Amino acid sequence: MATSDPHAALLQVIAIFCEFWTFDPGALGLLHAAGASDPELALSVGERSERRRRLFTVLVRRMADNGPLRPKAERDLVDTLFALTSFWFFSQLTTAGRTATAACRIIEDLATDAVGRVLAAKSGG
Repeated sequence: MATSDPHAALLQVIAIFCEFWTFDPGALGLLHAAGASDPELALSVGERSERRRRLFTVLVRRMADNGPLRPKAERDLVDTLFALTSFWFFSQLTTAGRTATAACRIIEDLATDAVGRVLAAKSGG
């Protein structure tokens, strides 16, 4: 990420994925669905998705600047951010006519809240 602030970097990552998911949601949905019956495609899509999880692991560790989080707290936060930025989550938010911008705002708010709760719990707040 181009920014040294991990919180700002998180918002940038969310914006990037929101934009990506809007490029051709029909094709992306078909691609993900095809993975259900094609193990090789599922593996490829899964490997790409895991890059996003690794990115969140790095960002979460940077956010916990005054010492590492407990492993379970870190894993739970990374998994939450990973789920919030998935195609399926984004798709569910936009199926009832909500705009991509509004869906992205919801994801940003949920991610910010999740990070805030975990970091507050770490600091005893």
